[in-house]
Amino acid sequence: MINPSEISDILKRQLEDVNGKMDFEEVGTVLEVGDGVAHVYGLDNVKANELVEFENGTSGVAMNLEESNVGVILLNNINKVTENMTVRRTGQIASIPVGEGLLGRVINILGEPIDGKGPIEGKMLRLPLERTESATFPTCCTVFVTFSFTFSIVFIPVSTCPIPATPASIPNNAL
Repeated sequence: MINPSEISDILKRQLEDVNGKMDFEEVGTVLEVGDGVAHVYGLDNVKANELVEFENGTSGVAMNLEESNVGVILLNNINKVTENMTVRRTGQIASIPVGEGLLGRVINILGEPIDGKGPIEGKMLRLPLERTESATFPTCCTVFVTFSFTFSIVFIPVSTCPIPATPASIPNNAL
């Protein structure tokens, strides 16, 4: 038979090894999924355009913040998200890498290369996905980011750009 004082000593030793810091994650549950959008319950403190991660590794962006649920646009593996799946906040606002290393490259919505040319090299800046104006960088390049279910980045050195620097003036074949 185990002596109560032995149990007490074991618990005291285990508690001494516990780190005093605790991390809390806000976790939600998928209520319904359809057309690339998941409605999630339980992410009460999620911010607009915040990245969320589903239990299977799928990423999403919190877009429609309602009182009872959050509409999350699915960014990858959209057919693998199901009802009752767990979703957690990441604390990061959705952004995309921008830099000269992207010249001639094809990336997905998460900024990962999908052209088979290996990793993207060089210094990158990160821009929020939702941005309405163009941004001029110290490298004298203008970048236009548009976001829907796909997005395009046009990264052209201003000194060699034959196109006027407005998003409306970019020809369809340049995107």
